[in-house]
Amino acid sequence: MDGKKKKRKGYTLIECLAYILISSIILLMIMNLSIEGYKYSVHRTERLKREDEIDNAILNMRKIFNEKDNTNYKIVDGYIRILKEKDGFEEVKNEEGNKDSTIFTNGKEIKLNNKELKVYYYYFDAKENGNLKTSNLILQDVSKCKFFKKENTIYMNLEIDSKEYLICI
Repeated sequence: MDGKKKKRKGYTLIECLAYILISSIILLMIMNLSIEGYKYSVHRTERLKREDEIDNAILNMRKIFNEKDNTNYKIVDGYIRILKEKDGFEEVKNEEGNKDSTIFTNGKEIKLNNKELKVYYYYFDAKENGNLKTSNLILQDVSKCKFFKKENTIYMNLEIDSKEYLICI
């Protein structure tokens, strides 16, 4: 051996184990970060979808309130009754059950029933006795819905998913 050291052409066992350990730690960190990112993305998508449902419900409510010929708004026990002009009627497509027909109504009520915010379409007689014709779901999982009036402005207070919304209609 002439006193010269022999050159190694490989790694020792300790070097291999250290390399595998460091690579495994880095790989686990990347996987954990990817999983957390995916969970956040799914949660954010669900939250945005729910916010879109709420926005659509608010727009539908405003559309209902701003319809032509709405003349009489009455707030009764936490819900609101909207009546048309004396001779005003509205066509509503009825898809309940197996029926597919058009119904004529002259009033509607918006109220919360079993955590479902619905609009109920009625035909009211001269004494305002209503005959329910059909109903449409506006939004599900609503905790609270209150209507109140200040001067000539009607407000709707909704509690949805532990958030309160005060909407001027």
